[in-house]
Amino acid sequence: MSLAGHLRELALPDLLQIIALAEKTGRLDLTAPDGDGLIVFRGGRVIYAASNAAREALGSILVCRHLVSEATLRQALERQRSVGWAPSWCRWARSPTRRSSR
Repeated sequence: MSLAGHLRELALPDLLQIIALAEKTGRLDLTAPDGDGLIVFRGGRVIYAASNAAREALGSILVCRHLVSEATLRQALERQRSVGWAPSWCRWARSPTRRSSR
């Protein structure tokens, strides 16, 4: 299934919920005047998100909008780290008292 349209017709949170409930796998490409984005799903769950816009990381946005708790985000990032993947650019990926050597 392929979809194309404007988010003013269907809000992004609504679209993400549809993808999650339908347990879809694939990628969602987003374009905006200030940059492009990509969200990758597997079985309805977000497994990767990226943007070339100068914005905060997706996790930070979700926390700021109260869509996930800070504790839930930290647990998700810890799980990513335990399987060998944690983005070095993500401020939640490291303990605030411990600095990365990167």
